[in-house]
Amino acid sequence: MLQHVRALAGDVGVLAANPLLLTAICIIYGEGKQLPQDKHNLYDRIVNTALHSRYARDQKVIAPVRGRLAAVALGMHTGQPHQPSRQSPVAEVTYEELDQILGAYIGATPET
Repeated sequence: MLQHVRALAGDVGVLAANPLLLTAICIIYGEGKQLPQDKHNLYDRIVNTALHSRYARDQKVIAPVRGRLAAVALGMHTGQPHQPSRQSPVAEVTYEELDQILGAYIGATPET
């Protein structure tokens, strides 16, 4: 697996330096002995694996939870709606910011 990770070009190989992401990469690799070739697909696989292992008994919950996670990730990257002048992504947000992000998401997506 390490040879496979080291052979990956670009962002995916660099992610292996992070212990949490390396653990996720190991899990993804263990599922099919292959890794996605780009960061977006790797993150997508990590989220799918985590959600399916957490909510395996209730598949209807996965889509709404994934939507909320995506809203939070976007808010952390862009600062919308709580800090629209943010220049770069942040690693954490306060509970107040989280409430604002999810409130904006729920307002934009009433069925949630």
